[in-house]
Amino acid sequence: NLPEGWEEFTIKQGETEIEPQIKDGMVYFKAIPGAGDIVVKKAKEETGINNVNVHPNAGKDKNTWYGVDGRRLNGKPSGKGVYIKGGEKVLMK
Repeated sequence: NLPEGWEEFTIKQGETEIEPQIKDGMVYFKAIPGAGDIVVKKAKEETGINNVNVHPNAGKDKNTWYGVDGRRLNGKPSGKGVYIKGGEKVLMK
């Protein structure tokens, strides 16, 4: 369920329209590295996200660890929990 007034919207990056995924009231989409600014258009209003910087090696390093919140970690985690390494979920017991 999206907030009132957001039932219809589009997301474009440069000239490319991006198909969003909607789950639990949140909108998810994949940015295209180097394709330009992201513009979200709701009805007759526009808001923009400018200067999206995507590291050229983002997601390519199979040895980088992330928390489930997306924060990059400094090396292999020592605590219990769910982490992400190489795009896969890892359960540390």
